[in-house]
Amino acid sequence: MATNPWINNFAYTPEQDLIAALTTELIQTFGYDFTYLPRTHRGLSQTFTEDAASEFTTTFVLEMYIKKFDNFGGAGDIMTKFGLSQNDQLSVCVSRTRFSEVIGSVINSARPREGDLIWFPMTHELMEITFVEHESSFYQRGALQFYELTLEKFEYSNELFATGVAEIDAVLIEHSTDTSQWLILASDGSTIVTTEGDRIVFAEFDLDAIEPFEIQNNLFDKAVTQYTDFKESDPFNENLKY
Repeated sequence: MATNPWINNFAYTPEQDLIAALTTELIQTFGYDFTYLPRTHRGLSQTFTEDAASEFTTTFVLEMYIKKFDNFGGAGDIMTKFGLSQNDQLSVCVSRTRFSEVIGSVINSARPREGDLIWFPMTHELMEITFVEHESSFYQRGALQFYELTLEKFEYSNELFATGVAEIDAVLIEHSTDTSQWLILASDGSTIVTTEGDRIVFAEFDLDAIEPFEIQNNLFDKAVTQYTDFKESDPFNENLKY
């Protein structure tokens, strides 16, 4: 027996639009403002589908709903032979309508893209979109209302950040070893070099002071000083006399 021809459950546009509007309102009410950073490729390899020189120069503020509030998902923090590995994940939902209005029409993309970044202001961290689920709600009334994004901690690898947002661009200043950002240029924009052909950089560029993004030695050293006690009453004091 075929379905009832007088009942339209999956092709009534006004009802689909109503559910989409309610979904957008719920995300705006219970969500959080994230900053979306689309990735721009400068030298994409068609062979390896990788880009060693991608950049982030544009930002969009868009509300998203955090699907899980307990903690980060994923495998968490794991100590490996290569050091501390952070595998935190975060799942967020974004309205299809709002994404199309705010971002999609500008970057010419119908949906969020894997590889783009999300700035999470609550933890002051950059997270990378690793997967976009476009059928999470599975056709309520015959339509889809939102995307579910899977985010992972971003691993910096000399991408260029010039968004104009100081807190985000600080990633480049703190962790980049790319000397092209510190070159001394002539009035015509050309690079000034030595007689040996080496490029000249500003004195403020200190390679020894830059630590890789994933190591965070400076962060741990700073945290340790809050708990180290060299008083004689400390049983772990190296100068304690027995």
